[in-house]
Amino acid sequence: MRTKVALLMGGLSLAAAAPGLAHHAFSAVFDATKKVAVTGTVTKFEWMNPHIWFYFDVKETNGTVTSWQCEAGPPNSLIRQGWNRNSLKIGEVVSVEGSGAKDGSNTCSVSSVKASDGRRLFSGQAQQ
Repeated sequence: MRTKVALLMGGLSLAAAAPGLAHHAFSAVFDATKKVAVTGTVTKFEWMNPHIWFYFDVKETNGTVTSWQCEAGPPNSLIRQGWNRNSLKIGEVVSVEGSGAKDGSNTCSVSSVKASDGRRLFSGQAQQ
């Protein structure tokens, strides 16, 4: 019986730790030398730990639309930088500066966002 309880407790511990395992180091995903600067319309804003994410569509010069996703710091750090869960609104045009993904996808780690009203929001990301 003790063995079954120990296995159950071990399994529950691993399940509880799984979300933490998804957290990554900046250098595992992003390239600090690959700077990006894009402007687009916000389509989704996720305010959650361990990092916030927002999604936006960029209209290219040829008329096509490219979807981007960008990661910023954790909510607690961003609050100290002046962000809140309403900092970016769906439909708002934003200009984003950051570091691109190593895999070349339309993904970035944000260093700053310029909102449509002129506010400049900094991410607090630890970029290496």
